[in-house]
Amino acid sequence: SLIVFVIMIAVGGVAIDILRYETQRVQLQYTLDRAVLAAASLDQTEDAETVVADYFARSNLENYRLTVTPQTSLTSTRVEAFVEADINLLFMNMFGVHSLTSPASAVAEESVGNLEISLALDVSGSMQGNRIRQMRTSAEGFVNQILEMNENSPNGDTVSMSVVPYNGT
Repeated sequence: SLIVFVIMIAVGGVAIDILRYETQRVQLQYTLDRAVLAAASLDQTEDAETVVADYFARSNLENYRLTVTPQTSLTSTRVEAFVEADINLLFMNMFGVHSLTSPASAVAEESVGNLEISLALDVSGSMQGNRIRQMRTSAEGFVNQILEMNENSPNGDTVSMSVVPYNGT
């Protein structure tokens, strides 16, 4: 009966260690899910890594290893993150297992489908001389930058652009 009692204590201890491990894993996953959703928002002004790290700090989680990979394009933001933390075990030490690593990963993306831009250019008499040249140079630079960003977009975003001359009417 003493041997059975020791085995019951050992099995109960292993169950406690596994519950502690699973509790930590769920807390990591829950925090990471919320953080990645916030970081992928198109309205987010902070960089993704700062947002995710702040969520972990506010959740009082410590001793974790975090990797955040943001990808931004003209019309979307995608954030991938991976976190893992070690938990020291209380009872599984008897069997030679000193710690377990609990991992969590999450991906979130927010995007708008197609982007439509209308560029209204003043070509009236008030834009004569140097002003019209500066406007043309600026407009050409803007169009080239938007089209270059569209070409490099990993999501196959579509941009349509129209140029509208304005001449008083």
